[in-house]
Amino acid sequence: MKLLAISGSARRESVNTALLIALKVAAPKGVDVSVFHRLDTLPIFSPDLEGPRTPVEVLEFLELVSGCQGTLIASPEYVRAIPGGA
Repeated sequence: MKLLAISGSARRESVNTALLIALKVAAPKGVDVSVFHRLDTLPIFSPDLEGPRTPVEVLEFLELVSGCQGTLIASPEYVRAIPGGA
């Protein structure tokens, strides 16, 4: 089974990323966990950047997601809410 674990934090020393890396290390045999921790490289969504104008970084991310059987998202909490622009 192939899983993609996405860290919703852009901070280099993120606890969310550290937890996902620990999950990768602790995953049972036969479960491949890939950790994506560069959410800051993806542009904020804009309908003007869809179709043929989709940024390469977004296309690469979509390929990662589509190649997995499941995803896990770990996102930081700020003021009891999910961060807006990250």
